[in-house]
Amino acid sequence: TFVQPADFAKELQQRVTMFHAGDELYSGAWLSDFQKTGLTAWHVCTDKLRVGPMTSCDGELLQAFCAQTLARLARAFASHFDVNSQRSARDTLEALLTVHAYGQTLVWKQLALALACAELWLGTWAAAASLNTSLPATVRRELLMLPAELLFDSKALPLTDKAARQQVAASLFSSCDGVFAFLLEAQSDAEQSLRILSAWLRAVRKAQIWLPTCDAAQPLRHLA
Repeated sequence: TFVQPADFAKELQQRVTMFHAGDELYSGAWLSDFQKTGLTAWHVCTDKLRVGPMTSCDGELLQAFCAQTLARLARAFASHFDVNSQRSARDTLEALLTVHAYGQTLVWKQLALALACAELWLGTWAAAASLNTSLPATVRRELLMLPAELLFDSKALPLTDKAARQQVAASLFSSCDGVFAFLLEAQSDAEQSLRILSAWLRAVRKAQIWLPTCDAAQPLRHLA
């Protein structure tokens, strides 16, 4: 039986609330099936997040689930969106992240993950977007760390587009100067900055496999 998106939207809050109240069997199965509806789940979840951070306990649980659903769908971004709608879907994620950047940590982290996955699939990720944005520093650092961690992890992101991988690898390599300067100048959360720096060094080392003509020592010079 075909279920209208509006019907999913009406029942979603109840199912999320019931799941967290202990109904893991029936509500858990319903939520799992909901995530498998693909674009229907995408549209319902983006609508629930567009209103901005909710303050009630039930609302926070609902938006956390919606953000997690978007991140899950974005792992297979190219499978859900054709070339004509991919840019719009990516822009939707960016707008949602901006709306929730000062809200629930779980929500903005999942939205950052979804955005990173979308940009990696598109081959359009660029560090400059994270460095020059007005988002909070902790969100910007998250956006810098995710590509370095995802690009070479096929389980976390099954990115099958070789051209997209090479484009992002080249972007990682060429962005070391600005990214390293941003991380080393951080006045707060030095631990997170060092963790991101470590992830970037690992990523650019692996990127050399796809960029045989690059100067392998270039990233290290930016640390001198």
